[in-house]
Amino acid sequence: MQHQFTLADVHEYMDLLSVGMQSKLSLTGWEQHLVLPESVGSGYISRMKIRPGMEILVENMVLRDNLRLHIEQECQVLGLAYQLSGDVYCEWNGRAVSTSNSPGNTVFFTDHTKVYLETSSMSRSYGIKVRLRPEELGFYFEDKEERERLAHLLNYYKNTVHSYAMTSEIEKIVSDILVCGYQGPLKRLFMESKALELIMLFVHEHEEGRQSGKVPRVHGKNDLEKLHMARKIIVNHLEQPHSIQQLSKIVGLSTTKLKKGFRELFGTTIFELVREQRLKKAAWLLETNQMKVCEAAVAVGYSNPSNFATAFRKQYGCNPRDFIQQTKKTNMLRVR
Repeated sequence: MQHQFTLADVHEYMDLLSVGMQSKLSLTGWEQHLVLPESVGSGYISRMKIRPGMEILVENMVLRDNLRLHIEQECQVLGLAYQLSGDVYCEWNGRAVSTSNSPGNTVFFTDHTKVYLETSSMSRSYGIKVRLRPEELGFYFEDKEERERLAHLLNYYKNTVHSYAMTSEIEKIVSDILVCGYQGPLKRLFMESKALELIMLFVHEHEEGRQSGKVPRVHGKNDLEKLHMARKIIVNHLEQPHSIQQLSKIVGLSTTKLKKGFRELFGTTIFELVREQRLKKAAWLLETNQMKVCEAAVAVGYSNPSNFATAFRKQYGCNPRDFIQQTKKTNMLRVR
């Protein structure tokens, strides 16, 4: 599915997305819920407008086909994304800038940007995003020196995407948001406090990194494009992956630069990515009842069913056959 729209304000995203999906938003005060129509997939996207200029999105969906969004973003949006599962590919102004590696965290800051987002249908997309107008932070940075620090932070992240660590503290906050038991004004207060906690931890990590000289490294434009090209080649050749030497020649990077840059940009090694993507594809084939266990193993490049079962159990915490049974039960509950 493809959809194209122009975003003039941080709070317009859900309304415009619902138009593209031909699905009405259910409204309950400050909360909006978009239930995916069957033609698009299953699941939902929720938006909580916790105050003007700041919102939280919760995404929990399985798509029938990849969701491709072309967004003319005419406003400034600072975002913190916490992806628990799923794959999202991103281009800004025609240049690849990010591919999510779940579970993981990213920070982005768009400023009059042409955004292309592609959410994969190969696995469940599950996570949260805190989105806000950058000027909302100005309330907390009062004097001249503090405002200069804020300007430096925003300039550093302008039209970029950076990854940062999923700490136990962040995991707890994200979990609190997803399982919140409050309702009404208490829920709104709770959500605002959790959003501010996440923003505080992000700003703190940036400040600590700047002082220690460990602010995430920004790769050159050409290197970024080559690293994203390498990842795309890997994902498209899971059954017969290229060797490191072959891949380095194709994208035009030395093997050392390829391996080091890949880990820095995507937070994983090439070998780990191949294994993870193979198993995600296998899980999708099993979840959608397209193949039996042995067929799925062969389809993603495993000639030995025992090795496949061991790798699958390590990633998903259960055997492939148990995964199928769990999926069937989940689907039955959704129908009810």
